[in-house]
Amino acid sequence: MSKLRFLLVFCTMTAITLSTASAGLIAMTETEMHHVTAQAGVFIDVDKVRFDSEMKTLSYGSDATGWISLNDVRISTFVNSGKPIEVGMVTEYNPYEGRTMEMMKIDFTDVEIRMDELLIGSIRVGPRPGEGPSFGSIGITGFHANMSGNVRIWTR
Repeated sequence: MSKLRFLLVFCTMTAITLSTASAGLIAMTETEMHHVTAQAGVFIDVDKVRFDSEMKTLSYGSDATGWISLNDVRISTFVNSGKPIEVGMVTEYNPYEGRTMEMMKIDFTDVEIRMDELLIGSIRVGPRPGEGPSFGSIGITGFHANMSGNVRIWTR
């Protein structure tokens, strides 16, 4: 769940950064870009980003079968990158498509994720979201992870 949230926050921050950064740029054709140096990508510096979130109810089910609900969910996470995250376009072989193609590549090294707390106050099964007897709560504290690698994004 924390990796999914990190990915969501990371993609949102990337979209905001790229849309803000491109506001004052002049559009260039591919041919013009091939003649320009030092324009190969974007660097994103993630410096001590804090993410705190609370959710009243996360539920799954239907009125016909009943609902399972995670109530009073609280997440407190910290993300930091030892080096800037590099985003650029590359032409590489894609083994899933079986051909060479242009794709977006995101390289990251030494990204630290520290989750101070993930708390699910109650887990309930009932006739409506958030209702029913509680099966207890779940909590994670002191979670720490370091991530390095690359992500490639392409279209079909």
